[in-house]
Amino acid sequence: MRATLLERFGRRLRVAMVGGGIGSYIGETHAIALRADGLWDLVAGAFSRNPDTNAATGRSWLVPPERTYADHRALIAGESVRADRVDAVIVATRPSSHAEIACDLLAAGFHVISEKPLTDTAADARRVAAA
Repeated sequence: MRATLLERFGRRLRVAMVGGGIGSYIGETHAIALRADGLWDLVAGAFSRNPDTNAATGRSWLVPPERTYADHRALIAGESVRADRVDAVIVATRPSSHAEIACDLLAAGFHVISEKPLTDTAADARRVAAA
């Protein structure tokens, strides 16, 4: 599958992450997995609600400052108009915020990779599935 995707796109896939900033439980794990897989480039993100942590995370993962966004809504606005917009967005925030973020991303036409669990309630999971 990996070779097929690389051939299909002719490049590694561009991914963003929402959440997962320095000090989070899961962000570094995703960053390591992306690098190890060799199929993905982490090129954008909204890594933390804390501006200092957000900026430091972007710097540490070599994400350009103009692609380090304040929140997922700013990421949607910024990436939607780029010719090199991300191919997918990893949602790595607290499960209670997954549904809102995933639904906003899906409504804007982004592919979503959600950290488990998908949501923290069955009702929210149904809402994401419907989106």
